[in-house]
Amino acid sequence: MKKLFILFLFITLFLQTAFAINVREDSMGRPLYADDRIKVKLSEDASERLNSVLTEEGDYSNTGLDELDNVFKSISVSRINLAHRPVLDKIWEQENGFNRWYLLFVPIGTDIESTITNISRNEYIEHANPEHIFYLSVTPNDPYFDECWGHDNTAQLHSYNSGSGSHTGPVVGTVGFDSHIEEAWDDAQGYGNSSIIIAIIDTGVDYNHVDLNNNCVSGWDYGDGDSDPMDDSDDEGHGTCCAGIAAAEVNNSIGVSGVAGNCSIMPLKIANSSGSLLSSAVINALTHCGDNDVDVASM
Repeated sequence: MKKLFILFLFITLFLQTAFAINVREDSMGRPLYADDRIKVKLSEDASERLNSVLTEEGDYSNTGLDELDNVFKSISVSRINLAHRPVLDKIWEQENGFNRWYLLFVPIGTDIESTITNISRNEYIEHANPEHIFYLSVTPNDPYFDECWGHDNTAQLHSYNSGSGSHTGPVVGTVGFDSHIEEAWDDAQGYGNSSIIIAIIDTGVDYNHVDLNNNCVSGWDYGDGDSDPMDDSDDEGHGTCCAGIAAAEVNNSIGVSGVAGNCSIMPLKIANSSGSLLSSAVINALTHCGDNDVDVASM
């Protein structure tokens, strides 16, 4: 399973690099990657040397590797951070060079594509990628999310009326085309078990919400780099909605019914304060799941 995950991650990163490298925006005009940083994987000797000077001197400008130092100077690197959190499986981490990825912060306005092409020729840089930005899928903000028709579809959803701009037209939908969740709840496991942890990798979760606060366990904010995964960025709400769909408390006479309302929710926030979702935060949240006994990761 681990090999399949690694292969999937590699293919995803390769496709992003191969097809997004020369395109700055998607079809909706949204930037495909951050304009102030580049993600690089250094060779083993370069990584060792950089870590040494950062630890001892806190300064990356003089690693002793002239070609690498010249690269940093030529693109006006202002800061260097490790891109990924350390993982428990040190053998996997070393074999795959997961701990040799860094974020190079460069001036806003830098031509990211051209810079990547140029620095990739350096012998100490094994790979260079943009720091890709992820975007949320469109989610309706209708109260009660169309009365949770996905749980039990009786064709109760009204069609969209363009005149009124609302769902007030004739009812549509296929009766029974749903999750059959009531049949599942009626089985031995009922609404689920608190020992099952569902990670919500998203904008964060409002863990004080009356329909979620009894189900949430400790998580992390990889968007802003702190321990508070509250859903409070400039583009908040999506993660809380997803947490409710997955595991809002069931049979408590409040709000909605989550699919697995007795299971635990681990909020893993990947949105920074402005609401941007960056690839390193996503990857760090996924490895967090692997290191913290998460059973299901919803992203």
